[in-house]
Amino acid sequence: MLAHRVDARQGCTILGAEGRAGISCNPYERGSITTLRSCSLSLFVPIASLASQSVLTVGVNGQFADVPAAVAAAQPGDTVRCLQWPPFQLFTAPVITKGIVFDGGGTNGLIGQCVISGIPANETVVMNGFLSTSANVFDVRVVDCAGRVHLDSLSTTTSSPGVWPNTSIDVLRSHAVSLRAVFTHGSPAISVVDSTVAINHCRLGTRAGGNQAGGRCIDGLRSTILITQPEFDAGNVPVSAIFTDQCQVTIAGEWQVGGSGTIAGGSPSPLQFPAVAGSNSTLTLSPAVSVVGGVTGIAATVRDLPHHRVYVSPPGGVTSLYTYGAVGDLGVAALTLPALPTPSPFGDLWVDPATLATYSFVLGFAGEHYLNLTVPTTVLVGSSWTLQGMLLTSGGLELTLPATFSIRN
Repeated sequence: MLAHRVDARQGCTILGAEGRAGISCNPYERGSITTLRSCSLSLFVPIASLASQSVLTVGVNGQFADVPAAVAAAQPGDTVRCLQWPPFQLFTAPVITKGIVFDGGGTNGLIGQCVISGIPANETVVMNGFLSTSANVFDVRVVDCAGRVHLDSLSTTTSSPGVWPNTSIDVLRSHAVSLRAVFTHGSPAISVVDSTVAINHCRLGTRAGGNQAGGRCIDGLRSTILITQPEFDAGNVPVSAIFTDQCQVTIAGEWQVGGSGTIAGGSPSPLQFPAVAGSNSTLTLSPAVSVVGGVTGIAATVRDLPHHRVYVSPPGGVTSLYTYGAVGDLGVAALTLPALPTPSPFGDLWVDPATLATYSFVLGFAGEHYLNLTVPTTVLVGSSWTLQGMLLTSGGLELTLPATFSIRN
């Protein structure tokens, strides 16, 4: 059964094994007089089902030689883990139709297109820890998913001679898709059609150092797109970084060195294309985000947007949860298992009430609050979590943008 204890002035403990939650934390308010408080919130999750789930290993010394056979044998809730083998292994990209964790181990790659399709509303797919798939970019298609899909820590490996002519990550008719720490490019890097997508701390187009080819970063049609801390750059390709039609787009970033976010339209000399372009769409934009090339075709509302940033560590390390807003704002944040977004008077809630751990805080002089969470070794690698808060601002109550992340090695 589920039991949790809440101290509104303290921090939180989450996720463990054998029924006990296991992340302890120390919360800080940057710039506040009292900078350190001990934690006493504990969350006990119903781990019995998790403990009975299987980990299916793939690769040299694994149970399966290749991924498709392991995915076919997996049951909802299982983990398919690609074993590390120096320097890396290449596997056949699977078709995933059930809620599993698909863990690449951080160094392995896929050949072909990975399709995530028809995930039921009560299941979640997590894909994390892979290097590039086909042609040094990711080739992932998420289609007709009623359940949650989270893509985390997917990175291209080498420079490309030109813009990949296909979409790298294609999201169609899927209700709750989140991406974190995804570095890729394509034509576009991400396409979103008839879907709801949250994109956190992703690098699309030209990477730092110019070792990716650029190109459009996001195409959107009839979708809700939430973006936090973008690093989007169309490079020398004559396109806008983002183009949307009939979309609701929100882009947030904080006033921190190296962390505010940038969206840059294509800049084939001597031209400069817009950062954001579109039609029949709405755009809410944080003033902290650098917009190179401006906005065209969309009326932008510019205002501060409360949001989160997460620095993830493996089991045994320290994960940091940051919240950003206005100085002095009061807040409460919830850390839960991923859930489908649910409408509320304040916007969509991405939290799961059945696995809820909360902590309260006051934003310090930098408009920042963070928790350092020690992740115990009993945490399940590949498990995913969502952080979302509510702030009492000068304009009233406001939800933060959600941040979903995976625990990985």
